[in-house]
Amino acid sequence: MRWATFFHVLIGAMGLAGCRPNIGDSCVSSVDCSSQGDRLCDTSQPDGYCTIFGCEPDACPGDPATSVCVGFGLDTDPLCSVSGTDPRWPRFEKTFCMHACEADTDCREGYVCVKPSERRAMSIDIDSEIRDSAVCFIASEASFEGSEEPCVQPAELSAEEASEEEGRESSAEGL
Repeated sequence: MRWATFFHVLIGAMGLAGCRPNIGDSCVSSVDCSSQGDRLCDTSQPDGYCTIFGCEPDACPGDPATSVCVGFGLDTDPLCSVSGTDPRWPRFEKTFCMHACEADTDCREGYVCVKPSERRAMSIDIDSEIRDSAVCFIASEASFEGSEEPCVQPAELSAEEASEEEGRESSAEGL
C-alpha cells in the first residue's frame, strides 16, 4: 500500500514538473506561468506572455538557454541623449526574460523573431551563448526608429523663440 501511494505521488510530481510553461508562452494570469510566483504573465501582450520581470544578466531560465534578458528604456532620455555619451544610470530601464528565436516559426502566432535593437531594446546578457539572439516580439507594422527631429534644449532657442515659448506657457497657466 505504501509503495502504491509513493508511486502515485511520484507520477504526479513528474507530471507537474513537465508542465511548467516556458518564457514566451501564452497566459491569462501569473499562475499560468508559475505556481511558485517566480514568473509573471504580461497581460499587456496579445494572449499574455510568460516572463520574468527585472531579470539580471545571464539569469533567464532554460537548459540549454532558451530565453534572453532584454532591457527596455536604456536611455536616460530617449529623445535627447546621444548614444554612448550619457554617463547617468538609465533610471527608466526595465528588463524582461524573452523567448530566444532564430526564425518567426520559433515564435507563437502573433509574434515575430526580431533582434532587440530593432525595437529600441538590447540584450543585457554577458556570458550566455545566445546573448545576441533575436527574441519573440509582437508582430507590428509600427516604426520603432528614434525621432528624426533633434532634441532642442531651451538654451538653444533664439530670443524670439524663447519669447514665444514663454508666452505659450503663460497663457496655459491662465487656463
